[in-house]
Amino acid sequence: MSAANRDRSRRQLGRFGPFAALALLATLVGCIGAWMALDLQAAARAYLAGEAGWSLGQQRAVYQMHRYAETGDAEHREHALGALERLDAARQARLALQARPVAERQARDHLLASGIDAPDVQALLRFPRLLHAIPHVAAALETWRGMDPWIVRLRELAEELEAAWQAPETSQLRIGSIRDELSFIQETLADQAMRFNASLNQGARWMTETLQLIAIFVIVFIAILSMLVFRRITNRIARSQHRFWTTFEQAPVGMALVDADGSIDRANDALTRFLQRRRSELRGKPLAHFADARDRGALRKLIAGAERGDGLPQDLQARYVLPDGRTVWGKLSVADLGENPRGRHLRVAVLEDISEARNLSDELHYQAAHDQLTGLANRREFERHVNQLLHEPDLDTTSHALCMIDLDQFKVVNETFGHLAGDALLVRLSERMKTCLREGDVLARLDGDEFGVALPHCSLETAIDVAQRLRDVIREFRFTWEGRTLSVSASIGLVEVHEYTSDAHQLMQNVDLACHQAKDAGRNQVFVHSETQQASVKRQHDMDWVQRINEALDAQRLDFHAQLIAPSDPGDWRCELLLRLRDDADRLHTASRFMEAAERFHVARSIDRWVIERALQLVRIHRKRFPRVVSWHINLSGQSVDCEIMLPRIIRQIELEGVPPELLCFEITESAAIHSLEEAKRFFTALREIGCEVALDDFGKGLSTFDYLKQLPVDLVKIDGGFVRELAHSELDHAMVRSIQEIARIAGKQTIAESVESIELILRLKQIGIDFLQGHAIHNPQAVEDLEIPETPQRADSDQSA
Repeated sequence: MSAANRDRSRRQLGRFGPFAALALLATLVGCIGAWMALDLQAAARAYLAGEAGWSLGQQRAVYQMHRYAETGDAEHREHALGALERLDAARQARLALQARPVAERQARDHLLASGIDAPDVQALLRFPRLLHAIPHVAAALETWRGMDPWIVRLRELAEELEAAWQAPETSQLRIGSIRDELSFIQETLADQAMRFNASLNQGARWMTETLQLIAIFVIVFIAILSMLVFRRITNRIARSQHRFWTTFEQAPVGMALVDADGSIDRANDALTRFLQRRRSELRGKPLAHFADARDRGALRKLIAGAERGDGLPQDLQARYVLPDGRTVWGKLSVADLGENPRGRHLRVAVLEDISEARNLSDELHYQAAHDQLTGLANRREFERHVNQLLHEPDLDTTSHALCMIDLDQFKVVNETFGHLAGDALLVRLSERMKTCLREGDVLARLDGDEFGVALPHCSLETAIDVAQRLRDVIREFRFTWEGRTLSVSASIGLVEVHEYTSDAHQLMQNVDLACHQAKDAGRNQVFVHSETQQASVKRQHDMDWVQRINEALDAQRLDFHAQLIAPSDPGDWRCELLLRLRDDADRLHTASRFMEAAERFHVARSIDRWVIERALQLVRIHRKRFPRVVSWHINLSGQSVDCEIMLPRIIRQIELEGVPPELLCFEITESAAIHSLEEAKRFFTALREIGCEVALDDFGKGLSTFDYLKQLPVDLVKIDGGFVRELAHSELDHAMVRSIQEIARIAGKQTIAESVESIELILRLKQIGIDFLQGHAIHNPQAVEDLEIPETPQRADSDQSA
């Protein structure tokens, strides 16, 4: 049973519980009454059985005494005395039952001694007062009491017979007299026994008739109560159905009842307005029939999964096609209703129009990826294309190229004619540059007067031709402003992208270097980057760092500093563990100094193994000391985004240290995550499934598209410090941070701004709505052992900034 069905069953039980309880009570009363009736009948039967035993006992006693009087045989005397003992036990039992209170133990012992079966004894003991209150039973008992003197007399006669037989030659006359008295007592007792039996039979008949009347009353009562309960339940169901259909028809969002294959059984007015179709056009057709072909498969899975509860998303954002061909966005939610009385399995589908929200999201996405002045791709969108080129599977058989265009002396145009003229020139010039490019090439505005061009599947020779054509078009371009003609030239750097290129950041540095070399060569030039002595020096420098890293690992000279992360609103702290390397001269180096070399020469995973082991030890040691730190942030390199090797090691180390996973947040840079997107998604998902958080670090630095926020299962987004540092003085950076915050919020993720260095930045970031703040204005990194948690984040803000 699905969770929805269980919830619905509990609600129905709560709704009809009082009626069910009343019916159960009536049934219980009926059962108790039936049980009491059976017990009363058993008690009456016990009295009758006792009367039969008593009558037989007195007859046996008289008979044995007659035989004793005739023969003088002591055996007959013993039999007579035994019968009298049982008669006396019955008398004693009666006296115990009539006592106030009833002497149950004595009554039980005497009844068993009188020869009554144990089950009948229990019945007699349960209802003695009730039975004695019945007139006929009371009359029978009175008759029984009247026979007590005769039983006493029989015992006396037994003693007289015994004395007479001691001298039989002188007592024959006395024995004859005793025998005559025995005959009289026998007749008297037989007559009284008949009256006793008749009274008991009348009492039994009266009891049976009374119990029958009670049974009929109980049956009628239960029947009437059941009818009332059934009627009340029926009315409740009718009212519930009426409320459901009223809500269904008047709901402001589209609603439909669909069967197991998604076919629409009934639709409300809001759904007909949303899909712009009449009810007759909707009825009997699958809901997926009206969806865009790209979303039909996911929509069918959602509807089919509503009954199984198979972990699929509870709602789905999909496109729907209107009769005029336009596309609208709707969010579909499906809940299982179970089977209806006709045996059809139905689900309720709720379809909400989210077209406006999607259009806003698309607009924000477009603004985040494009330059507002020229409409070209911006730097981050350009870097996304660069990353795509680097990760294409056929890079070993083809090559690509990048160009960077820097307008020569463009500052003179702004200073001479004003920024309006400069902006107008850039717009017109970007339109002219597009005419030089091939289909699939990407032109982007990287900065004020810098442009980038991505040339996919382009040989170096073709790229040089394109670059020279761009240079010529720019040089020949003429722009008139207020009667004056403006012209510019450009320096263009060019770099080839091939299978040996793996670092997007280095690639951008190379093309930027080539552009500067073109300027140095006299401007209006195209310069192609090639490996130089500078690259050789950089490689040697990185190799030196690798050696120092290995030595530091062997000598245990790696350590952590801790930096607090404050919430924007009052709350608990987070803390990031920042890696430090101590060299032979006892100088500390931050991770930014050596991690690039570590990743380039594939020793980053060795560092990460140390980081995981040592960081979890620190968290175990200090988590009770700092109860207000709700999350410890641990950085991992891109080489550790590995589900086969590093993930089992991380899980095993967490279990070994006994650290609650919810205290851990693993940070991985955006560029590392998108380098192997599918592997990163599996890695992040596995960490979150065990309870850890995942943060996407340096977001925006190598941003390819905001779509990664939807694809990557992360909890937090750390906005790159390059946007934050100048946010107070740059409208572009302010807009970018605001856009990232808005997109992250829509995606259900929290944000952290790093490099927060001033009170002004704190205030602006709080206004934007950033969730957490990190930087020297919040807290200066320090050794974990020296860490102290301020009382409140607000107080820390002012203290650190002061």
